[in-house]
Amino acid sequence: MRSIHYVAILIVVMCTILAGCVGESPTKVEKSSSPVTPTTSELKLKIGETARTSRLEVTVKEVFKTKVIGGEYGNYWAKDGRIFVFVVVSVKNIDPESKAWYVGPEDFAMCDEAGKRYDVQYISIEGYLKGGDLNPNEYREGLIAFEIPEHAKKIKIKYDFGNLFRVKLAAWEVDMSKIPIKEPRVKILSGEVKYDESIFGYEVEKVVVKVKNVGELPIYLGDMEIKYGAEDWEYLGYAGKLLNPGEEKTIEETELFDTLDSKPAVVKVRFVDDDHVIAEGTI
Repeated sequence: MRSIHYVAILIVVMCTILAGCVGESPTKVEKSSSPVTPTTSELKLKIGETARTSRLEVTVKEVFKTKVIGGEYGNYWAKDGRIFVFVVVSVKNIDPESKAWYVGPEDFAMCDEAGKRYDVQYISIEGYLKGGDLNPNEYREGLIAFEIPEHAKKIKIKYDFGNLFRVKLAAWEVDMSKIPIKEPRVKILSGEVKYDESIFGYEVEKVVVKVKNVGELPIYLGDMEIKYGAEDWEYLGYAGKLLNPGEEKTIEETELFDTLDSKPAVVKVRFVDDDHVIAEGTI
């Protein structure tokens, strides 16, 4: 009988422990009232709204789409027929028991109107959300990215609050047609070609190009090409510069070997990235 009594006590203890692991459904943070508990395990939200449990507040603050974005060492291009959807998120630890909680990009996912799931893309760009522990009253804010088909009509951005037995999701719904497009846009402002005249012709000594990113996203400038008059495009050099929105830079190339019979009336330069032409202009 004593062993049965011990078993009963053990069952009660285990139930108590598991109950503590079950977690809770997220609630929506209303602007003028207390949070309302959802009737389903998926809380539906709009962009800008916040989901809350007793330990975390999660907000999807902004969403935009693009075909390309620049990082410190190169550009990230969406594959043919696909597009990047970037989401600006914020996660805050509000745990009343002063516990630290891990948060990271992998806690988020996306699905389309057919229910197909897309996991986050890890992209090395400035401002991308970093995973790590959050102490009480700390928050992390940053970008996360998904690559999805361009023909998708609706998406849900999901955050998994998680527990032992059931998924507890907050889902921010948005029509793809309503998501703004952002892109880098490089403009060639000016430039010049300096020649050294000799009996052999006009040797190109230096090419100077001034550029500006008049777009909304950063772009990495790598390979440069030049075209003298009606000649074919040829490799000019490697810029190797990240150009942020609103930023101007002057790029000089001096290790040149071109000798021309005469000065061309028109000289063009362009920046290329594999099969993509980033910018082209006359200097």
